[in-house]
Amino acid sequence: MEPSSNPSIDDNVSVVSSFLGTDVTEYVTTDRYGFTGGNQFTEAEKAVSVKKIRQRETKWRDMTDNWDKWVSSRFLFIKKRCRKGIPSSYRGKAWQYLCGSKFVLEQRRGEFEELLTKPLPANVTEDINKDLHRQFPFHEMFQQQGGTGQQDLHNVLYAYAAYNPSDGYCQAQAPVAAVILMHMPAEEAFWCLVAVLERYIPGYYSPGLEAVQIDGHVLQGLFRKVSAVGYKHLQKSSIEPLLYCQEWLMCLFARTLPWPSVLRLWDIFFCEGIKVVFRCSLVLLKHTIGSSALCRQYTDLYDTLEALRKMDTSIMQPEKIIVEVINLKVSEGDLEKEFKNQLKIQQKHHPKNGKAKRNYRFKPSVSAVFRRNSSSSSSKKQPSSNQNQNASSSTIGGVSSSSSGRSTVKLKSYTPHPEAAMFKGLQDHPAAGID
Repeated sequence: MEPSSNPSIDDNVSVVSSFLGTDVTEYVTTDRYGFTGGNQFTEAEKAVSVKKIRQRETKWRDMTDNWDKWVSSRFLFIKKRCRKGIPSSYRGKAWQYLCGSKFVLEQRRGEFEELLTKPLPANVTEDINKDLHRQFPFHEMFQQQGGTGQQDLHNVLYAYAAYNPSDGYCQAQAPVAAVILMHMPAEEAFWCLVAVLERYIPGYYSPGLEAVQIDGHVLQGLFRKVSAVGYKHLQKSSIEPLLYCQEWLMCLFARTLPWPSVLRLWDIFFCEGIKVVFRCSLVLLKHTIGSSALCRQYTDLYDTLEALRKMDTSIMQPEKIIVEVINLKVSEGDLEKEFKNQLKIQQKHHPKNGKAKRNYRFKPSVSAVFRRNSSSSSSKKQPSSNQNQNASSSTIGGVSSSSSGRSTVKLKSYTPHPEAAMFKGLQDHPAAGID
């Protein structure tokens, strides 16, 4: 498409085609994140001085250039800087260091291309293709049907389905992969996705979704401590956790929060792990149904779910929600304790079920750990029939998702949820396919 010859048009105005596939073109404004519209479009934000941005970039450059030293002896500084927000120019690189995918890629270059040559079942390829246009259709990277962005997203999702055939493809993987792909090339995005799915949220996309189900109940159990009134309201309304938190957990809030909040939350998530997602969920629940006055506004299940689906955006702005997420006193120990409570419940109601494991602890690792173990995990092996596909001790590059050395707690796994078909792919979710 020829660029406009009108010199009066601002530099941030571009000509784009409608994502619906029509021939209509229009002038639209692109925000600083690449969105031309939709829920993720961000109005002009308060400007940060160039001097401060350069100072932050310099600090991150020093950390990545001396990563092992910072991780081993100055991790609290990394944590603090992630909480402040990673500079946009350094975000993609920082995420790769934090999750370890940068070091895995160094040892396994070329494997991504090999995975793209592996055959997949026709239904898997079809599912991936039909979901491409649904991922952030108002972002300039994914607007063009069959464009470079959509092709890269297809390749990342295809490669992961070939890399981990036991889990295959799930629609909820697509927005996670798309967010990562906005910040790095396809091969780097693939290994970053592998790290997220194996080190941070293992088992979330496994058949039966047992890990998501147990984490939903852990979340609701923790909410009882944040707001007893809100917890009783959920119980009284017979609201199962996955009816409101499935998309939060499986998409890591990529489709829920304003875009600046998504990026700030992910900065902390890559550094501190899944507890950040739990904290964010609890903050949103507290502001929606956390008091008697709020609960009285919603009389039944449908009113409550609608309120949780259409929350007040003012509480989601980064200057508010990120501060509350950081200050909320919910630790890995609290998650483990609530997990044990759910263990007792499941053993009581489903004594014949198999075992599953969850581990909520995470800390970035030094590069030597990945390099030392990469040769022992040069390819993803499909688990045997007697292996638990939901084990949260999954590894990438031979590195466990936990760095604490504590033994994991075993849980009697959930029976398949009666609406598991809905959960596998979010097909019937009100927001499915809408950004």
